[in-house]
Amino acid sequence: MLLNLPVYGLLLWQLPNEAFLHHMGITFLVISAFIIVYTLMYPLENPKPMPVIRKVETEVTTGMKVAAAGIVIIVASLYIVFF
Repeated sequence: MLLNLPVYGLLLWQLPNEAFLHHMGITFLVISAFIIVYTLMYPLENPKPMPVIRKVETEVTTGMKVAAAGIVIIVASLYIVFF
């Protein structure tokens, strides 16, 4: 996070006429490359294991069905009104 400000500031200084999204894309690529290089140079000796969730609720309740139907009706009515 500390690298974001200097990279973006350098891009604003060096490429003042580029679009904002181009600056953000280049900043993202530079910071991603830094993270990859840093991780490869200094790996954790004992990586933390990912937590395992054994049971996940996948039941569809009546409230979910009503909410989904309401969203479909709202989106359809917006299409009818604006198109």
